[in-house]
Amino acid sequence: TNLGGPKKLVALLGVVNVETQAHAARALAALASGDSREEQDVIVKVGGIRPLLALVDSRYASAQCSAVHALAMLARNNSDNQSLIVEYGGLVPLLRNIQPGSGLPSEVLEQTVHAIAQIGRAHAANQTNIGSTNAISSLVDLLRRSNSPRIETEVSGALWVLADRHPENKVAIAEAQAITALVGQLSSSTDSS
Repeated sequence: TNLGGPKKLVALLGVVNVETQAHAARALAALASGDSREEQDVIVKVGGIRPLLALVDSRYASAQCSAVHALAMLARNNSDNQSLIVEYGGLVPLLRNIQPGSGLPSEVLEQTVHAIAQIGRAHAANQTNIGSTNAISSLVDLLRRSNSPRIETEVSGALWVLADRHPENKVAIAEAQAITALVGQLSSSTDSS
């Protein structure tokens, strides 16, 4: 992989124009979503995680959503990147996004939940880190208050990821009364649940 393309895209994340930031983040997400870790590693090597994390707090939904999606793609099946995102403080803004009253558009919520799931997937330390916050109760609350089948599906997946081979998170999920909310989702009319 040529480092020039990803390096230029990472540089564009810091420009003033929000649409340029969003386009650059979407392009990085597309690169990172391939079947090879090589593209993910190149994006990290050229410093892509921190500017993407900065955009998680953007007041512009397009930049925010694209950055969160790119982080999810960088974390996907890559334990090194999962660890780096947490090490760089990435859980804090992601978890803030799913708090009640965040007022974020459903696309941002959906991508945020997906990113949290990717950061925790098959990574015991990150499952513990996520579970030790109020993330589980926030996810269950989001499941209850959402009327978006896509968000409900992402939340269900994230809860599964957090529970997978993690007894403490299983208990926390049960204590947050997620089972009732999940059963309620099963009775909804979505095919993707």
